[in-house]
Amino acid sequence: MMEQPERPLSPLFIGGPSRSGTMMLSTMLSRHPEIHLRGETHYFDDLRPRLGAGAFSAVTPAQRDDAVTYFRKLAHRPYGKRGDPEKGWLTREALLAEAEKHGPGADAIFMAFCRLHAARLGKNPAIWGEKTPRNVFRVDDIVAAFPAAKVVCMVRDPRATVVSYRDWTQKNIADAVLAQDAEFVAAYAEDHRRKQASYNTVIATAMWRAAVSAAAAAAAKHGPVRVRVLRYEDVVADPQATLSDLCGWLGVDFVPDMLEVDLANSSYGEGRGVGVSASPIDRWRKKLSDREIGIIQGVAGGAMRKHGYEAVPIRLGPLDLPLAYAAAPLAAVRAAVANKARIASLPAYVWRRLRAIMR
Repeated sequence: MMEQPERPLSPLFIGGPSRSGTMMLSTMLSRHPEIHLRGETHYFDDLRPRLGAGAFSAVTPAQRDDAVTYFRKLAHRPYGKRGDPEKGWLTREALLAEAEKHGPGADAIFMAFCRLHAARLGKNPAIWGEKTPRNVFRVDDIVAAFPAAKVVCMVRDPRATVVSYRDWTQKNIADAVLAQDAEFVAAYAEDHRRKQASYNTVIATAMWRAAVSAAAAAAAKHGPVRVRVLRYEDVVADPQATLSDLCGWLGVDFVPDMLEVDLANSSYGEGRGVGVSASPIDRWRKKLSDREIGIIQGVAGGAMRKHGYEAVPIRLGPLDLPLAYAAAPLAAVRAAVANKARIASLPAYVWRRLRAIMR
C-alpha cells in the first residue's frame, strides 16, 4: 500500500479532439519521474455524471460499489473493452483504503485509482492525473473537483484528425496478450464497428470544431495558469522545446528521457521505433480526396484559421457541401446509437458540443 506523500499533489488532465495526440503527450509526460497520467477512464464524462452531484462530497453504499466496480474493470482492460472487476490487478480493499486518504466522495475514489496505478508501476509522482479526449468538454467540472488542477487541451489540424479517426484500426494494439483472449479480441472488434458506425466527415469535423471551441473557452475562463492549449504540430516540430516549456508550466525540470517515447497508436500501423515523428502532419494530403478536404474546411470554418491551419484551395461542386450537411442528421443518429453505452446523458452530451460550436 502506498504511504501518504508529504508533498502536495498536483492533478493534471489532458483532453482534446479525438486523434489529436492526447496519447502521445500523455505518454511523453508520464516518462517524467514526477508525472504519471492514467490512460482513458472517462470518469468525468461517464461515471461522475451518472453518480450525480451528491456523490462529489460523499457516496452512498450503492454509489461506492458502482465506482469501485467501474475502476476495477479498468484495472483489467481498457475502457469499453468488457473488463472484469475480478480479473484485474486492483482489489476493492486496496482502492477503498487509498480513497480514504483523499476524501469521502467519488472524486477521492478516482484519485485513488490514478495513484494506485502509478504505484503499480513503481512511481509516487507529485503530479498525477489522466487523459481522456472528452475532458476538453469537462474542464469546469475538473477544476471544481480539483481546484489545483491543470488541463492541457490538445489541438490538431482538423483534416489530420478526421482522416486519422476514419482510418484508425488499432493495428498496434493486437499484441500477444490480446490474441490469447478471445473475449478481448471480440471487444476490440466491437469497438472498431462502433467507430465505423460513428464516422461521418461532417460529424467528425463538427466534433473537432466543438472540441477546439471548448478548449478556447476553457482557456479564456480559467486563465493560462490553469489551462493551456497546445498544438500537436508544435509538439512534433520541436518536442524538446515544447516539452521544456510545458515542464516549466507544471513546475518540474525537463527530463530528456521524455523524448524517448515509443512510436505507436498510428492509424496506419506505421512508424515503429522511438522518438517523435513529424510524418503524420501532412499525411491527410494523400489520404483525403479533394471533396473531403473541401467539406472539412467548409465545416471547420474560422476555427481552423484561429488555430493556425490555413485552408488549401479546393473547388467543390455546388451540391457537395449541402448534400454532406443533409446526410449529417442520419449519421448523427447512427453515431448516437453506436455510442449510447458511453454516453451518460445523450441530451447533455449533445448540448455541450452544440454550445461549444455556437460560441
